[in-house]
Amino acid sequence: MDELKSRLIKQEGMLVSPTTRHNVEVIKQLIDKEFIEVGASGRRFGYDDVIKRLPIESPMRCLQSDFECRLLAPSIAQLCYHAIIYTNNGELHSRRTSVWRLEHISMQWKMLYHQGTSLT
Repeated sequence: MDELKSRLIKQEGMLVSPTTRHNVEVIKQLIDKEFIEVGASGRRFGYDDVIKRLPIESPMRCLQSDFECRLLAPSIAQLCYHAIIYTNNGELHSRRTSVWRLEHISMQWKMLYHQGTSLT
């Protein structure tokens, strides 16, 4: 379980990295084709939205901490954590939850669902 948690934490970190966010091929390796995101605003985004949006977004600074990981099924895992996004106007604190699915062909964990809930 510790190995899975470490792997998913690393992949979460990659998804907030400017290097990853501007590389569509790496994003596709981390995001499941059935991906859904529910943002803090309540808006819902799918795989195609994310593939188009991330490469053109401004880089963000994000600190992730307090990770909790649990296996929901043999090929489904949930990662919960606290995030601080640093902006020109201050800090945005949120609780984040991601659901990851093991793709059996590539044996790669891919993000299936993500939700951020504002703490402010």
